Amino acid sequence: MSKYHLQTIHKDTCLYTSKLKERKLILALYVDDGLLISDDKILEEAIKHLSQCFEITVLNPKCFVRLELHRNPVEHEIKITQKYYIKKIVERFALQNCKAIYTPFEASQKLGIDGCPDGKQHEIVNVPHREAIGALLYLSQRCRPDIAFPVNLLSRF
Repeated sequence: MSKYHLQTIHKDTCLYTSKLKERKLILALYVDDGLLISDDKILEEAIKHLSQCFEITVLNPKCFVRLELHRNPVEHEIKITQKYYIKKIVERFALQNCKAIYTPFEASQKLGIDGCPDGKQHEIVNVPHREAIGALLYLSQRCRPDIAFPVNLLSRF
């Protein structure tokens, strides 16, 4: 890709940018997935060039590394969500009937040694704890920092 003079971003070595004659090209890499972004025909040229150098598959850019990208060209916005991944977590751990709340965790809540709030009896849910915590940690690091504290707290039990 030297043709496009891509240069690594100092703080993230998996993100490359190029600016040729006011034509901007951005390449994000994650293991064997890549996302190529541009504002004009340079995108088609870059994809063609990449396909000559590597075996690539061009897919819909609405999903990248479990992140759903929603573009609003009118408002010049891009929103990142993980609704599909959250739905898969809920299905995987059979938690469809759980009570929804707006606050991920009450700050005054104290957990006992069994992971339940002190003094309260709850129905024991048979969930593979490590797998559930791992899925929630992944989610909290991508687009849900609001659940990072409770997930890390629950990982202690």
